[in-house]
Amino acid sequence: MESMNNLQMLTCEQVAEIFHVHKNQVNIWRDMGILKGIRTGRNIMYSQDEIKAFQARFKGYDVSNKMHIMESLDLIAINEHAKEVN
Repeated sequence: MESMNNLQMLTCEQVAEIFHVHKNQVNIWRDMGILKGIRTGRNIMYSQDEIKAFQARFKGYDVSNKMHIMESLDLIAINEHAKEVN
């Protein structure tokens, strides 16, 4: 059975602290659809699994602003397509 610690949801501020960014950056990631949160009333919470998936998918890519996020998504799509073809 999964431990309760693994079920702990993180706030925007906690996610920002983990990645050493301002909370506005976390909101940009959410708005761009690369980090998915769950609205719980006024707050948006993030699962630890979502954070781990974000880290794995964007490892080595620049997600510092909207333009870089779009470029990174294009590169990821190209790399994923290349893997499918091979």
